[in-house]
Amino acid sequence: MPQDRNTGKSSVFKTRCDKEHKASLKCVEDNYGSPDSGSICRAFFVSYKQCRKAEHAAILKARNPDNIF
Repeated sequence: MPQDRNTGKSSVFKTRCDKEHKASLKCVEDNYGSPDSGSICRAFFVSYKQCRKAEHAAILKARNPDNIF
């Protein structure tokens, strides 16, 4: 696990998209070695990516509420 360079403690990846993240990883694990695992798991990847984009936009808006996104 990566370590925080300031404290030396293990860093933790925090996101509100934990459900989508776990679902995409589970799909990859369940379909590991399958020649079409990318297409099988595409819906999970898209869902996670959309969640992360929305989360990022919310963070940016919270930092600067006057900015239009």
